[in-house]
Amino acid sequence: MNKIITLFAILNCLVKVTLAQSSYFMTFHSDKNEKPFDVIEDSNHDILAVGIRDIDDSQEDSYNGMIWKIAANGDTLSRVYSFGDTSIYFNYIEQRGESYYIIGTSFIPPLFEDSKLEVLQLDSDLNVLSKRTIVDRNSYMMIDNKIRKLGDNYYLLGMEETDSCNYDIVIKLSEDFSLNNFYRIWEKRCKLMDCLLSPDSNQFWLFTAGYNEEFGPELSVFDTSMNFIQLKNFPYKLWPGTGDLETGYLRNLTVKWYTDTTFLVICNHEQTYNNGDILVQELGASVMDSSLSLVPVHYFSNPDTIDYAGFMTNQDFITTDEIFFCGNKNVIAMFYPPFPSWIIAGKLNNQLESEYVNYFGGDAYYRTHSIKATSDGGSIIIGKRYDHLTQNYEWDVTFLKLNSEGLITDTKYLPCHITDKAWIYPNPADSYLNIESTYSSGEVRIY
Repeated sequence: MNKIITLFAILNCLVKVTLAQSSYFMTFHSDKNEKPFDVIEDSNHDILAVGIRDIDDSQEDSYNGMIWKIAANGDTLSRVYSFGDTSIYFNYIEQRGESYYIIGTSFIPPLFEDSKLEVLQLDSDLNVLSKRTIVDRNSYMMIDNKIRKLGDNYYLLGMEETDSCNYDIVIKLSEDFSLNNFYRIWEKRCKLMDCLLSPDSNQFWLFTAGYNEEFGPELSVFDTSMNFIQLKNFPYKLWPGTGDLETGYLRNLTVKWYTDTTFLVICNHEQTYNNGDILVQELGASVMDSSLSLVPVHYFSNPDTIDYAGFMTNQDFITTDEIFFCGNKNVIAMFYPPFPSWIIAGKLNNQLESEYVNYFGGDAYYRTHSIKATSDGGSIIIGKRYDHLTQNYEWDVTFLKLNSEGLITDTKYLPCHITDKAWIYPNPADSYLNIESTYSSGEVRIY
């Protein structure tokens, strides 16, 4: 007797789908610990992400730079970059002409306490054309994977550890990636989340969390020479009479200019219900200006799980008519959670009204890192995946490419199952589809 089988991967092999750009949910499986930090769509509509491969985050001697590529025609590539016994990881990628430029952080043996900031130039085949050091420190320096191009300069947010103190740092690079200046901000470790230039470009705005721990996130204002001007706390609201927190900004904060004078904030929000009986974290967005006045927050998640905004870059848009955001549903505070989570992928219009909010995953634990709006009106989300049933203590890199409606309509890039146990006809199919198989059990999924 013929049995129904798992159909989705077999159809990938047999059915060709033609789209302007493909959409997919793909994981690069590896026995190493891998995670992505930045992603771009290049001029050929290929998707490239950069990040790190290591054994453990604390073992600097195992760091290698990584590139993952999904070409527009469906070809995939992952490449490891090693430079002798020098460890390196990649923070940032962009395309200029026929070359790709990568900013990375390297660590020098034997103690791996000295660090450098490197710029690599790659050709179209991802071969290294040049590598040059732009910052060389006799200290332990980490870039928090928040690198922003503001005006004609790049701003890199991170931290530096010396024998005597820890510092928050901002590194300013010129357009040719040469060092403009290196700034130590504070003699303490905050969380540098994002940055902007003021509308007149005369001030540098640094968004932090933890400098003033009582009030949560802050906007620290500097002049362009990084002289501190003032600190502004993000607003919050308390329940009348009880003094309990009703709503407040929390972390994973990403900002982008929304108009000439306002910016869009997407982050985690802490909120209580029933006069403080229920405390939850939710994903939300709001439009603010430099006064940081309390404004309505548009929430996009439900108070049934802990939900976070994307950990590195949680929003992107080409125009404010189509604002894409990402996050995680069911966040668990463990290094390797044995429970599932979901990727939250959404789109807003210019009134911050939801066009869609979709959930992907649920078969493993996902952690969303960054999002990029793509030229086809869709988006690409990168993150990492851990499945405690099949993996050791290591993460795999995941790509989620969605079309303009927030859907996956082409699954041809998923791994193919062996097809000699199943026959599917006719192909292509119109009104009916026959499935024959020697499998004893299974299920059908048709996309």
